[in-house]
Amino acid sequence: MNEMALEDLGGSAADGGLQVDPAQAEAMRDRALAQYMQRKEEFDRFRQQEAQRRDRQQTQSEPSQTQPRGQQGPMRLQNSAQALQGQAQPQTEEDPELDELHERLGALPGVTRTKLEALLNEFDSIEALEQASEDELVQVDGIGQRLAAKIVRALQ
Repeated sequence: MNEMALEDLGGSAADGGLQVDPAQAEAMRDRALAQYMQRKEEFDRFRQQEAQRRDRQQTQSEPSQTQPRGQQGPMRLQNSAQALQGQAQPQTEEDPELDELHERLGALPGVTRTKLEALLNEFDSIEALEQASEDELVQVDGIGQRLAAKIVRALQ
């Protein structure tokens, strides 16, 4: 408080102490309490509004317990799509020969669907691939000597 306000309270800084009328002290306490209560109410309103906002966000982003699975609304679908974005592999055309080759060689470490496609493109059929030597397999992009040896053993 400034010195003028102190003098209004019945004393001065020069006196070395304050002499406050009990009625004035009670009025000051009442004003301070009123300000405290007003700020507390504002803070409580803010907390309640934030809780309601969080509930609305949660309701929009999570499936409702009352709605059957699969019918949770566009926000749930959007969140699912965003979560899966970049994780899905592109759809490939059905190629029975590639699928068969993948079943036979897919468990080998280092063998990917892309490498299998490159092998089939180079050798045209599984039968031709079965007849290929390690040296011929190494000529295909992505196929090293060790992988070629594993493929030859697996196809025999």
